[in-house]
Amino acid sequence: MHLNTVGYKEIFNFFNGDSTKEDAINLIKRNTKKYAKRQMTWFKKDLSYQWVENLDSSKSFNKINRHYLQTKTKLNIS
Repeated sequence: MHLNTVGYKEIFNFFNGDSTKEDAINLIKRNTKKYAKRQMTWFKKDLSYQWVENLDSSKSFNKINRHYLQTKTKLNIS
């Protein structure tokens, strides 16, 4: 079985006695952080994504809605 999802390898190593529970947890945390950084790098390169600060949900919603309406108008969608 070959699973590349973050956490599987670390948990199976723990179950097989190849690492401690603490080591597995720390590796999962580290590898999750690395994976998230790779995702952010990938998304930042694609200019079609619009980033929204989510400190205030109503402001975030309004910004997303405005962007949607502008895009809809540019594409002439009803």
